[in-house]
This record gives sequence, C-alpha cells and structure tokens, in this order.
Amino acid sequence: MAKLVSDIKRPPGAEHALAEIPSVEILARKTLRRRLFGTDAARTKTRLHKYAGVYLLLVIPVVYLLVYRYYPIFLQAVIAFKDYKISKGVFGSEWIGLGNFKELFAIRDIGRVIRNTVYISVLRLSFGFFPPIVLSIFLYDLHIGGLKRVSQTVLYIPHFFSWVIIYSIAYSLFTRT
Repeated sequence: MAKLVSDIKRPPGAEHALAEIPSVEILARKTLRRRLFGTDAARTKTRLHKYAGVYLLLVIPVVYLLVYRYYPIFLQAVIAFKDYKISKGVFGSEWIGLGNFKELFAIRDIGRVIRNTVYISVLRLSFGFFPPIVLSIFLYDLHIGGLKRVSQTVLYIPHFFSWVIIYSIAYSLFTRT
C-alpha cells in the first residue's frame, strides 16, 4: 500500500523540508483549476479562434444529424405515449401515458410477434453481416488473378446498375433466340 507524505516517519529537523512538498490532493486541485481556468483554458480558447472556420463547417452536418436523425427519434418517443391523431399532429394529440403499451401487451399473440421479430433480426444479421465479410476475406485470399477480377466484377455489378438492367442482361444471356 502506498504511504502518504504525512505517514512517513521524519527524522528530527526534517519537518521544514517535507512541509514544502504538496499532497496529492492539492496537486490534483491545482491541476484541475489550471485546466479549467488557467493556461489550458487559454490555449483551448486560442485553438477555438484558430480553427473557427473548421468548426463553422461542422455546423451544417451537426444540424443535419439533429434534424433528420435525432428529431424523428424524439417524435417517435413522444408518439408512443399519445393517442396520435394525424389531424391534431404530434403535440396536439391527447397524452395517454402507457395506454398504448397496455394495449400492445394485451394482445394474445404478442409473444409470437416478439419471437418472430427477434428471429427475423437474427436472420438479417447472420445473412446480411457475416457473409459479405467472409466473401471479402475469400476474395482477398484468392491468388488466381483472373478469377479474382471476374468474381469481383460479377459480385459488384448489381451495385452499379439498376436491377432492371441486370435482369435484361441475364434474360438476354439465358434465353434461346
């Protein structure tokens, strides 16, 4: 266990030398005060002024995230506790508290609905997340250059063309004329 400065046995006549050593608590307070109000705060203020243009460029993406990503989440959380009527809007509808949840969990088949939802989510995760990773590892380890390029082309073509075009190419390739 670490000993504090005050716990150390001092030889006679050494009180004045150890009295000048600050404790850990005093050092922590001084460091915090310096960071909040002292030289570090001044340095931060200087950096804010120096990179003001960059911070100004961040305003548009932050506003976009707030308006199009977080505001709809907030609205859905509010709608969950209201008797939502489209004519009254989100904030004009009557507040019913947990009424929607009571109604939802009163449904006889709610267990099956939740089980199916979790099942579909697990399937989507297992067939939509892991296979592309495994495929990319396989393509990386493929040492036959021609096969690697053909495989990548065949796999990535649907991402660059419309499915209508892909269908028409496949149809023209596989029909007998």
